[in-house]
Amino acid sequence: ETATDANAKGRALEELAAKLLETIAGFEVVGRTRTATEEVDITVVNGSADPLLAREGPLILAECKNWSSKCDKDAFVLFREKLVNRRQRATLGLLISWNGFASTVTKEMLRDSHDSLVIVPLDGRQLRDAAATGALLPVLSQAWRDAVML
Repeated sequence: ETATDANAKGRALEELAAKLLETIAGFEVVGRTRTATEEVDITVVNGSADPLLAREGPLILAECKNWSSKCDKDAFVLFREKLVNRRQRATLGLLISWNGFASTVTKEMLRDSHDSLVIVPLDGRQLRDAAATGALLPVLSQAWRDAVML
């Protein structure tokens, strides 16, 4: 929240998200991944034994948006394509937006609800809660349920 430029704000959110993801047993946080066509903020190798997470693919992607405005549908759609581009190895994505989400994101989630991919939106309030307790799993589990049951 005290970063002065957009790049520093983005990196700070990525670092916070990575540290919180590392609190989940069985997660190996790889960090930023670049290919010839795209960049993924955080890649996680999923070795979790948690019943909810164990059913997901071996890769979990996270995209961080520390914008002054809410994350919009366009960011959601672009992130979804990054999940699709993982050779069906990523079924869970975390779209993290410090300042929340526009209503168009929920509508897009409903449009995609027939698909096996799950994109879980997480906002700054949820990350603060996880940081306060030192555990992301309870917050992530509830957000996953909310996303699946839209």
